[in-house]
Amino acid sequence: MLLCSVKHEYEGNWDEKATRLTTCDPHAKHTVVNSNTPQEVEENKEIIFTYDVEFQVSLFLLNNTCMLSLVLSDG
Repeated sequence: MLLCSVKHEYEGNWDEKATRLTTCDPHAKHTVVNSNTPQEVEENKEIIFTYDVEFQVSLFLLNNTCMLSLVLSDG
């Protein structure tokens, strides 16, 4: 799991359905890979909260699942 604190930015006025972030835009293939510009939390300041989930399957897990299936189906 990779956790990042990012100070997101956007152009114009915030529109919940139409605003695209300039710091993290999958349509422009611009993604965040680290916390170079961390979000500072200040009183009465806007905070944009986003999250992204990426699932990774390891070969070890895949191999164990296959082996367990073979053992259970044989016995």
